Amino acid sequence: MMDPGSGSMALSPAGDMIIALIYLLCQVAGVLFNLCSTVFFWNKKRDLPTYLYFFISLNDTITNLMVFPIIWSLWHERAAMLYSNPTLCALFGMQIRIQASFSVFLVSVLSITRSIVLVRPFKNISTNCVLCIVGIYAFYLCLNQIVPYAAGLTRFTYTKAEVYCWDHGSSTLIDTIDTVLDLISLAAPIIPITCSCIVSCFYIRAKVETCGSMDDQYDHSKRRATCTIILMTLVYIVFNIPLFINYTLWLIIELNSKWKYPEPFFTSSFMNYYSWNLVEVFFINLNSLANPMIFFFRIHTFRNWISMKLKSLTRHLHLICEKRNGRKIHVISRHKRFFGH
Repeated sequence: MMDPGSGSMALSPAGDMIIALIYLLCQVAGVLFNLCSTVFFWNKKRDLPTYLYFFISLNDTITNLMVFPIIWSLWHERAAMLYSNPTLCALFGMQIRIQASFSVFLVSVLSITRSIVLVRPFKNISTNCVLCIVGIYAFYLCLNQIVPYAAGLTRFTYTKAEVYCWDHGSSTLIDTIDTVLDLISLAAPIIPITCSCIVSCFYIRAKVETCGSMDDQYDHSKRRATCTIILMTLVYIVFNIPLFINYTLWLIIELNSKWKYPEPFFTSSFMNYYSWNLVEVFFINLNSLANPMIFFFRIHTFRNWISMKLKSLTRHLHLICEKRNGRKIHVISRHKRFFGH
């Protein structure tokens, strides 16, 4: 792709500091919450939704964790910092694209499989088959980034617009192909995800109207699980609509020979220096932070598990404090005896 940071447009140091602080808060909270959900789903009974929740939580943990080079660069007026090393620049650039695409795919699988279960309740979806598809797609994403880079077809360069490393094609054709593949893997899935979400919503509503009391005539736990997936899907859609818009505008520029980036859509300072970082990093990190929040408020077993762990941690810290206080009292009493007090 072409460098989206080309051009001399005004930057706001104060805006960068605010974004860096928000990133830092999202990173600390996101890593902590997603680690908790990852451990919880790993130890839970293994069915298809649980496997997908586990992969989503693990992917979100890494997504929130790996934002630290961006925070560092924003904190130093968008200097390259870690990205100044070509190898690290390439690795971080690949990592961001692979994880963003994988996250979109996992939400797609989660939403579409739930819609299939609702529409065709007697249809048996093979967990092993779905997991194989997930594994194959993850392998494809890695190859899609590594092979062109190793073959010299693409290279990664740090850009101030995104505040991370952007991949460039060795030719205009490679740039266009890369843009289309990014559009397909990152932005286009919002269409089938939205369709499956609408199908699930209508089906749940129709089921309530025809069956009456959900508690008596419909499995309440399945309905709650479906609503959780719908909520996750809606959150994903909200955070990824801007990404879809940006990539669509980018593709229009790429396919129109009369235009050259950033004209005509990315000429303002906001669109050139902030829109890409917001849609490809900021909103994705917010989405990663939102997922464990949804798990906490929607899955009562996860909420109970968190409560149990917090109580256990509180008791452990209380015991440590008591032991330390006991040692202090013992030492003070020995000193008093020694000095004859």
